[in-house]
Amino acid sequence: MRRWTSSAGRIGRAAKDGKLDDAKKLISNITKRSIQVQRLVSLALEYQKKGGEKDIANARALMKDARALVNENAETSEHMSDLMEVIRGYTKIDAEAAFKLFEPMIGRMNELLDASAVIARYEPNQASFKKGELEMSIARQSWSLAIFRYIPEVQALAKADIERMNLMADKFTRDDVRTLIRLYSIQGFLKDDKNTDPTPRPSFMFAY
Repeated sequence: MRRWTSSAGRIGRAAKDGKLDDAKKLISNITKRSIQVQRLVSLALEYQKKGGEKDIANARALMKDARALVNENAETSEHMSDLMEVIRGYTKIDAEAAFKLFEPMIGRMNELLDASAVIARYEPNQASFKKGELEMSIARQSWSLAIFRYIPEVQALAKADIERMNLMADKFTRDDVRTLIRLYSIQGFLKDDKNTDPTPRPSFMFAY
C-alpha cells in the first residue's frame, strides 16, 4: 500500500509539472492492473477539472487508456470493479460512454442478485437477507452484493443524467433493487459535489 501511495505522489507531481508522458510511464510500471486503472482515471479527472481544451483532450486520452485495460465482459468481481472505476471516470468526462458501459452490467448484477436470493434460502444467517427480505439496516450491512458496492458510481451516473439513470433503474428485475437504485439516484442527483460522503446509508428493508 505504501508503494502505491508513493507512486501516486510521483504521478501527481509529474502531471503537475506538465510531464504527462512521464506520469503515464509511472502508471505503466505499476504491476497491479486495478491500481493502474485507478491511477489513470484519477489523473484523467484531474485534467478534466482544469477545463482547458488540451486538458480535456488529455483526460479523454487517459480514459481511453484506462478502458483498454479493463475486461468489458466483466467475468469476475475484479473485472466488475475495474469496469465500474472506468465508468466513474466517464461520468465526468463522457457520460454517453459511461452509460453504454454500465447498461450491460445490469444484466450481470441481476444474475448475481437472483443467485444471492436463492442462496439466502439455504443460508438463513446470510447478512444481506432476512426472512426473504433484502435487508439494508445500518447495524448489519455487509455490502456483499455487487450493486451496493457501486452506489457511488450509480450516484455519479445520476448526477450526469438523472432521466437516463431512471431508465437504467427499470432494467433491474427486482422491485426492491429498482426502488433502491431510484432512491440513491435521487440522492446522487441532489448531492452537492463538495459532499465528502458519497454513500449515505439509510436503514430500511424491502420485500421480494
